[in-house]
Amino acid sequence: MSGNRYEPEPRYVTLTRDGLTMRGMMHVPSGADETHRVPVVLILHGFAGNRIGTGFSNAELSKRLAAEGIASVRFDFLGSGESDGRFQDMSVLTELQDAESILDFARRQPFADPGRIAVHGMSQGGLVAALLAGSHPEELVCESLWSPAFSIGDKWKRGIAEDLDPDVLQRDGYVDAGGLRLGEIYYRDAVNTDFYGIAAGFKGDVSIVHGTKDKVVPIAFSRKLKQVLGDRAVLTEIEGAGHDYEKIAYAEARQDLAVRFLKKELLGKE
Repeated sequence: MSGNRYEPEPRYVTLTRDGLTMRGMMHVPSGADETHRVPVVLILHGFAGNRIGTGFSNAELSKRLAAEGIASVRFDFLGSGESDGRFQDMSVLTELQDAESILDFARRQPFADPGRIAVHGMSQGGLVAALLAGSHPEELVCESLWSPAFSIGDKWKRGIAEDLDPDVLQRDGYVDAGGLRLGEIYYRDAVNTDFYGIAAGFKGDVSIVHGTKDKVVPIAFSRKLKQVLGDRAVLTEIEGAGHDYEKIAYAEARQDLAVRFLKKELLGKE
């Protein structure tokens, strides 16, 4: 892989939150150091996912960004992937705490320009990314979202989420979610948190990409997010794409949109 502008191998990194270890990868453009600082993008994975991403999407985004001179960090949230913790103890808000730790980690890297940090997320990771930006508006330049899962709270409040029975939660402390124990904290945080209200706290530019045939997170939720954020947000609808962008054309479109947006915001390049 010699000749590539990005590093041929990502750096394995860890951080500790509340005594638990989060494990991840970091891509740093060649030549970046304390005398030549570069932008950094935090890449957040989706529900029950990991730092690589469905269809290797997060790893691919890291490589593409590094080739443009932008660093990135990708961690498994606590309870997911190779990180410590139980999945049962995970909620959107615990992942927000994880993301805050990742933000602090990124800002402290010797090659990082703390004035040029962005966040990107897919599905539940997109929701967490929006909450992070809304909670830390002065620390992030922009946010890039793929199919952000703002449907989570709505589905649970209306009692229509598949296999997520509140009565079973109360009795057992968890429900069976596709072979994983999803804990009561997930339900509690989902129904008691104003996700749109927190996301509205961010005043920078936002790119939202969403498939029109997404049955997991219907596109209506991103259309509402666009309304909440106003002119600072651009929603690009990928006609025919489902939640996992199941065709090459869909997958490449979301990659291209994310890289183009982040280059413009972080490097000032079209």
